[in-house]
Order: sequence, then structure tokens, then C-alpha cells
Amino acid sequence: MGHSDTLIRKMFNSLLITNTISLALSVACVLIDSVITGNFLGDEALVASGLVQPVVLLINTVGMMIGPGLSIMVTRYMGKAEPRRIDQIFSIVMYANIAVFMVLGAVLYAAAPSIASLLGSKAGDSAAAMTADYLRGYSFGLIPMRISMILSGVLTIDNDRKRAVRGMALILAGDVVLDLVNVLAVRGGMYGMALASAGSCLLAMLYLLTHFAKKDRILHFTFSGLRADDLKDVLLCGLPNLINVGGQALRGFAFNTVLLIISGGSAVAAMSVCNSAFSLVISLLAAVLVSTAVLSSMLYGEEDRSGLTRTLVISVKTACASMMIIMAGAIVFAKPVAAMFLKTDSPEILVQAVRFMRVYALQLFLVSGTYSLSGVWQGTNKLGLNYLVSLLRDCIFPVTASCLPGLAYGIRGFEAGFIAAGALTLAACFAVHLLINRKISVKAEDLLLLDDDFGTAPGESFETSLNTKEAALEASEQVGEFCLSRGADLKTAERYALFIEEIACNTIEHGFTDAKRGSLDIRVIYSDDREIIRFRDNGRPFDPVKWLKLNHPNDPLKGAGIRIVVGMAKEVRYMPAMGLNNLLIIL
Repeated sequence: MGHSDTLIRKMFNSLLITNTISLALSVACVLIDSVITGNFLGDEALVASGLVQPVVLLINTVGMMIGPGLSIMVTRYMGKAEPRRIDQIFSIVMYANIAVFMVLGAVLYAAAPSIASLLGSKAGDSAAAMTADYLRGYSFGLIPMRISMILSGVLTIDNDRKRAVRGMALILAGDVVLDLVNVLAVRGGMYGMALASAGSCLLAMLYLLTHFAKKDRILHFTFSGLRADDLKDVLLCGLPNLINVGGQALRGFAFNTVLLIISGGSAVAAMSVCNSAFSLVISLLAAVLVSTAVLSSMLYGEEDRSGLTRTLVISVKTACASMMIIMAGAIVFAKPVAAMFLKTDSPEILVQAVRFMRVYALQLFLVSGTYSLSGVWQGTNKLGLNYLVSLLRDCIFPVTASCLPGLAYGIRGFEAGFIAAGALTLAACFAVHLLINRKISVKAEDLLLLDDDFGTAPGESFETSLNTKEAALEASEQVGEFCLSRGADLKTAERYALFIEEIACNTIEHGFTDAKRGSLDIRVIYSDDREIIRFRDNGRPFDPVKWLKLNHPNDPLKGAGIRIVVGMAKEVRYMPAMGLNNLLIIL
């Protein structure tokens, strides 16, 4: 009766689907802006769209540090089943988020002309003016955009995935409608395009905030016990995302500068088309990283080494398989996809955009597995390694591998750098592992680079997965034998066996609506300093402590099995998260 990947895969897939949809819908707004800009506002507006991308990415670095860092810290305390700490961390992050982006919005609006002049000094006065218009309009959407993105991430953890997805879908639908109103009726130019995005984000934010009317939510706003250190920890956990997005912003600025020198505005427009076409793909890889980090953080809080290993395997397989399909699609369909962003009289831009898209697809395939590795290192608090890989992958290698050959050999040298950057990133990850472990290995457990004393020592834990009463009774006997083998007395071993039997059988009988799809993971730790039983299942929500308080609290004959477990345990903590029930019994 081995330990299956069912629930870990379910949690990973749930996070990945929601994060991918949320990120994809948000970047789809940028993609739609590019399509409408190129077809309705002309090539100069498309150049302005390319020029503004590094600024947008740079501003997003702050938000990308806050949002994923919050999800990681929240799930870490979910792994420890500490709801009060979750509320404190969530609240201080939300308050800080509003304050930071209020200031950034004011600064961006005031400095828009200067920023646009700097970015578009070689692209012409018209492109620079359009860039300034967009930046001014974009400043109004900073707060609703970031609150929407943060909430879409944490609502999935708080068992409200549908609302998170609907909120992001509302951004997309609102953006399409408002963009078309802008170009067809209002004719507000690039300023109107940015205001359309801001308006759609405001609608989504208001909708997502309705989550806090739910009574059974995990997250609550509070002003009690707020700690500045929590904000610092969130920022440190999210710093790899800042490096990721910030690296892309610096890379975009360097690419635009070099392309203007070696090939002019048409190459910048072609790069803008490539970036827009791959924005959804980048969102998938970002979702892989964030999902892996969030799930790894929860398992890290539980000190579950085997769970972390399975998470990395699942994540790498998902990322590599997805990118292989996308790479093949990019080779075949690059031309019609690029044509969507351009007018029919832009053949030079189209040809170059197609070439960029094909080499970029190969680069992303080469680095796809490194996003999984970055995610698990982020979740397990190996932030230095994550910083290094993110900086190399998203900035240093792409800039040096493309810009230097580009200046020396022209546009073809620039293109060759995409493939070189991917190969260098992959080699760097193995080099890091070689330097730390003094050996080359492709085993997931080795690539985690966990300390030898992390989690339980060999023989200190028992793990199994089951979905039938027969299997539960068998597991009960095995846990009793496991405790005896660890030096427990007969009474203690029988108590552990009883806990497994009562909770497991109750879950299977009353929690699973479909026994074939139901799955219950059990993890027992018995060591000198820790005695813990963890149950995780995908059945109906059930908090045994709350149930006892609400149902027959003074009748010892009602719910006797649950009453025995709660009464004999030192502490019982229940935490519903990501659509699963997590029950922690501390003995």
C-alpha cells in the first residue's frame, strides 16, 4: 500500500490551472491591446507599445514580489495549521500593497513624459508622445490591477477557485469591450487603451472582494498582531519573482536599445510582436514556478521530503511536455500568429517577427525545467539559489548572449543568442548542483538540495494513500506495528492505530461522494521530539473540533470516535486549503 501522487498532483494541477488562467487572462489583455493597437492605431503605436513594455514589467516587479510571496507564506502556515498567523500575514501585505501602488501611480503619472522621452529618443517624437499617453493612463490601474492579481492567487488557496477565474475573465472581457469603445467611438489613442485596462481591473477587483462575504473563508482582514517582520519575509520569499520580472524588464530595455541601433524601429516592432505572441506562454511558465513554489512551501512547512520530491517531478514533466508542444506549434504557426498583430502592409516586420518567435520558442523549451527548479527552491527557502538562477535565466544570459553578438554581427547574431541563452541556463543549473553536491545527478531528491537533517530521518515516518475501509483497517494495523518498531509501548501503538482507524474510516464513509475518485493520504511521524499524524483528503470539508462544538457537545455517546481522538490528542488543527481537507493531530 504505497504512497500515491493523487493529492499532490491534484493540488499542483489546481494551482497551475488557476494561476495559468489568471496570468494568461491578465497578459491576454496586453495581447489584445497589441492586436487592436497594431490594427487600429498603426505601426508607430505598435512601436510605442514595445517601448512601454519594460516600464510595465518593471512596475510589475513590485507586485510580483508581493503576490507570490504572500501565497508562499500563507501556505507555509497552512502546512502548520496556524490560521491566526495566516490572517496577520495576509492583512499586512494587502495594506502595504495599497500604499505602495498609490505612491507608484502618482510618480508614474507625473514622470510619464520624461520616461517616454528617454525610452523613445531614437524612435521619433510621435512614438514618444504615444508612450507618455499610455503611461499616464496606466497609472490609474495600478491599485486595482495588483489587488486583483493578489486576490486571484490567494482565493485558490482559500477554496474559491471559480471566483478567482471569473475575476480574471472579467478583466479580459472588460478590456476587450473598453478597447473597442476607445478605438471605434472615443478615439482616445494610447491614453484610452491604458484607461480601458484600468477600468477592467477595477471591475474585477470589486467582484473578487465579494469573497470576503463568505463565512467559511480562511482569510480575514485584521489589525491585531501585525508584524513588520512578516512583510519582510513575504518580500524575501517573493524576491525571486521580482528578479524574474525585473530581469525581463531590463532585458526588454537592452533588447530595444540594441535593436534600434542594428536594425531600427521595425526590429523593435517585430520584438514587440514576439513578446506579445509569447506572453501567454510566459504566463504558463510563471504559473508553473508560482504553483510549484506555493505547494512546495506548504510541504516544506510540514517537513515532507517525499512530497517535495514528487512535486518537483510532476512540475518538471508538466513544464517540459507543455513547452515541447508549444515549440512545435511555434515552428509551424509562427507566421499566421504574428500576422494577427500587424497590418497587411508590414511585410518586413512580419518576416523578422516570425524568426524571433521560432528561436524564442526553442529557448523557452530549453529553460522550461528550470522554472520548476526555481519554484521548489523558492518554496523551500533556498532563496539564494533561486535568485541566482532567475537572474541568469531572465537577464544576464539573454542580454549577453543576444546583445553582444547582435552588435558584432547584426540581427542574425542577435537571434542566435536566444538559443545560446537557453543552453547556458540549463548548464548553469547542473553546475550549481555539481558545486553543492559534488556530483552530477538528475534525481529529483538530489536536485532539491535539502539539508540532510530536513524532515524525518529514515524510519521515523510512515506514509500511505487509501480510499477503502479495508485499506484503512490495514493501515491502522501497519501504523501500530510501525510505532512498536520505533520503541513505543503497546498502549501508545494501540492509540495511534485507533486514531488512524477512526479518522480514516469516518472520512471514507462520510467524506467521499465517489469512492473511486476519493483519496486519503496519511503521514505518521514518530520520533524522539515529534509525534504527529497528518490526514489529507479530497472529500467533503470536515473540521472534527468544530463539529464536536456544534453537535452534541455534552453527549459522550455521540461521535464517540471523533471525541476520543480530539480528547486524547495534545492538539488537533484543521485547515481546508486548495480544495482539500488537512487535519493535523499533534500527540
